[in-house]
Amino acid sequence: MPLSGWRVRFEKWLLHCYVMPDRYLDSSADRYAAGVPDRLRPPSLLQHNGPRGRATYGEGQCGDRRAWTWEARFEQPVPFVRLQALHLARDRVRAAVLEVSRLRFDSHPSITIKALPWGKDASADTLYEDSGRVLRELIGL
Repeated sequence: MPLSGWRVRFEKWLLHCYVMPDRYLDSSADRYAAGVPDRLRPPSLLQHNGPRGRATYGEGQCGDRRAWTWEARFEQPVPFVRLQALHLARDRVRAAVLEVSRLRFDSHPSITIKALPWGKDASADTLYEDSGRVLRELIGL
């Protein structure tokens, strides 16, 4: 679906599935329980995934939060200048600031840089665990 239609559909989904929609941003270390919706269509999705699925089938034998989260995939590469935010390891911040400064000279919009907490290396897990904080900051929650 086009990205423009995705936003409206996602908002309706959030309002249906969550009593408090900002819980969708929960990124605690327990991927089976983080952000679990209050209700879903189809309801059976929560029976076989998340905390209930883990209790029934065991960890790794059912879907974690990815079973109910939304994902946007782009059909072509997204140019760096179209980014609005970068979430990266602290040791990469200086290089990112230099690149973003160069882009500003070329009259491109500003890119917000968010770093992982001190002592955290960038990995799929550490970026996921910190993503709730970063998204809340970016949208002003």
